[in-house]
Amino acid sequence: MGFEGPITVSVTIQNDRIVSVQVLSQSEDEPFWTDALVTLSRIVSAQSPDVDAVSEATSSCHGIMDAVRQALESAKR
Repeated sequence: MGFEGPITVSVTIQNDRIVSVQVLSQSEDEPFWTDALVTLSRIVSAQSPDVDAVSEATSSCHGIMDAVRQALESAKR
């Protein structure tokens, strides 16, 4: 969940590495959403959803991180 509602992502994994994170749906407000999008590249770079959030877009960032965590957990099953 972001500030305004659910965030749905797709996480692509190759050779046990996160190679991309794409947002499939969201309802966040601009400009917060635009600021939060840096979280996607941070997750890929860190190979983890546990990255720093962007100030003033914290809820949106946490929504992205939580969605990635859930996707990774689902992939493990």
